[in-house]
Amino acid sequence: MQVLSFIGLVYLKDDVPFLIDDDHGEKNLEKGLRAFVGTNVTLLFQHEPEKPLDPSKWGGGCCMWQRTGKCPSGHHDRPGYLHVFSQKGSLREEGGKWFVSKEQIRIDMFNGHRCRFVVVPDIEKESLLSDLGQLDVEMKDLQDKVFNTEHKKQFEKLDELKSRASALREKIIAVEKLGKK
Repeated sequence: MQVLSFIGLVYLKDDVPFLIDDDHGEKNLEKGLRAFVGTNVTLLFQHEPEKPLDPSKWGGGCCMWQRTGKCPSGHHDRPGYLHVFSQKGSLREEGGKWFVSKEQIRIDMFNGHRCRFVVVPDIEKESLLSDLGQLDVEMKDLQDKVFNTEHKKQFEKLDELKSRASALREKIIAVEKLGKK
């Protein structure tokens, strides 16, 4: 399961949003989003103030526009404002703009700001459990056949099923961990 999670400074380069991640360097946010087009996701994009928060700075220190006197997010009018976009739904791009369901991700509100950017695909736990149950049945049937006939192809099929079951178990654990946060 692919998850995007970055914290850093967002800026536009030729109208393409980038983020300089505190840990991993420059990230092209559009490239990251494209991996999720058509997928149901939970997407969080928010201003991320300094820690500790500095109330004398615009956005608690997340806004790099303060010295210019004008901010695209409106910090010049509302210095304490923190913009948050948090939506669940299908991710899509239309005419160079990004949406989660019907809600547009206003990337311009994040330009020149330290931000947190997280995209998590929605996974239905019940579907994973059902798939895992079916794999267990197939493995039991195959084991019975393998121990009776000992064919190489059946051993290979058993290994494949075990691998798929292991991958599903890992996804279930990841989903449970996300649900606890």
